[in-house]
Amino acid sequence: MAVASSLSPERLADPLWRLSNLYHVVDEEGHDFKFVPNEEQLDCFQNLWYRNNVLKARQLGITTFFSLFALDQAMWNHNYTASLVAHTREDAGKIFRNKIQYAYEHLPASLRERIPLKQKNAGKELLFTNGSSVSVSTSARGGTLQFLHVSEFAKICRRFPEKATEIVTGSFEALPASSIIVVESTAEGNAGPYFDQTMEALKLAERGGPLAKLQWRLHFYPWFLKAAYRSDDGFEEITAEDERYFDKLERLLNVKIDRRQRAWYVLKRKTLKQHMQREYPSTPQEAFSATVDGSIYVEEMSILRRLGRIGSVPFVPGYKVNTFWDLGASAGNATAIWLHQRVGATDRFIGFMQDTGKGIRHFWTKLRELQKLHEGWQWGKHYMPHDGKARLQGAELQTRVEILEMLQQETADLEKGFVPGEVVGIERTQDLGMAIELTKRKMTAVYIDDQACAEGIKAMDNYQYEWDDGRAIYSRTPLHNWCSNPCDAFRQWAQGYEPEGPHGLRRQGEDEGNESRYVRGGY
Repeated sequence: MAVASSLSPERLADPLWRLSNLYHVVDEEGHDFKFVPNEEQLDCFQNLWYRNNVLKARQLGITTFFSLFALDQAMWNHNYTASLVAHTREDAGKIFRNKIQYAYEHLPASLRERIPLKQKNAGKELLFTNGSSVSVSTSARGGTLQFLHVSEFAKICRRFPEKATEIVTGSFEALPASSIIVVESTAEGNAGPYFDQTMEALKLAERGGPLAKLQWRLHFYPWFLKAAYRSDDGFEEITAEDERYFDKLERLLNVKIDRRQRAWYVLKRKTLKQHMQREYPSTPQEAFSATVDGSIYVEEMSILRRLGRIGSVPFVPGYKVNTFWDLGASAGNATAIWLHQRVGATDRFIGFMQDTGKGIRHFWTKLRELQKLHEGWQWGKHYMPHDGKARLQGAELQTRVEILEMLQQETADLEKGFVPGEVVGIERTQDLGMAIELTKRKMTAVYIDDQACAEGIKAMDNYQYEWDDGRAIYSRTPLHNWCSNPCDAFRQWAQGYEPEGPHGLRRQGEDEGNESRYVRGGY
């Protein structure tokens, strides 16, 4: 190789020179090419911190760069251990074969003789005679690491939550503060360890100032900074709405987005549709607001937002308030409650609450606190799931239905004018798939208050099917996690609620004009 003649000690001592001149990799089509860092890779390298969070547009080659970085550090340092984590076995194999192993095997012979292999574990690890190693797997290895790279961490969090927890609580915490961690991903929903980590890093970036070694530095690479993301001709039709979007970005971010960039974005969006903001985000917040694969209510929540039905949905005096419950089956599960009014022909969700390890009395106290804040608030029905009828061991055997009825009666005995609501037990769902489809059909006509129901909305956005790793697809079984109880409580409404004509206590003198205002949402 021609590069062999330029291997001076000064150049070999420079890691950036090595990364820009020594290594070959294989692209997705199997073609060999000499690796030269692109603009985003160089920026990430030059601003590398101890804890690094890389949120990016697609196809920037961040994993390729840090695969070679890991190999390079292992080769040129004694007793250096580097590990890369991929979200699937297939990806782990490709990273090892096409980037790390291939890059080493295609080095000049003089370098391979200078830094020989001690052992090669097929498909996953290179061990060098200098005591260093570099490995790729689907989980972080034990022991002390000097470098850890986690690829597509958001996908790991979404598809394999237990593995994500292991990485966060085990691998991250086990690494000394002086080691380097790079976590990179496109976004996958607005919840989970990667989302939390990125939002914390964003706050630190916005605050400015120095970081502690254990604090995360955000490296964000939006689509419009990539020079190649431009249409060849720029003649794609750009709507007035699109122009307003791009103009707003220019004002907010103090950037210039030219005609060819705008045309490229519009063309690319025709293929990616609702996934465009996830794959090619303009801001970190936009990346996490985008839809994700496997989400159960993704289309329905998108419709509600597009129609403006998630927003200010206040309590309407004169109309009864219903509650829909899902009961935490164990100490680790939350009891969740949605608060609902039927106003005219519309279903309005005006509140949400949840908590773990709490009994019915706790939630009744919280519900009463809300009731006291609003004049004219009266209870309609309290809908409980099938296990609300299960008897609990206490001073005497009681069901949760009976406990809530008792608490309401206690309140009525103490407070003049208090009217208890009816407590209804909903039968057990025989076909969960059909119940979810029923919920989908009914929910696109509802209104949800974005402040009072914020936690419930987040759960609805992130409710997902289980990932079937064997078939590499999402199953039709909902994943049981923190989203389950809020979404099951919402499903109680779809399954159990039937409007009873004009469901309210229409106030004297109220006319149809006022009712129409409430039907449209009251805002």
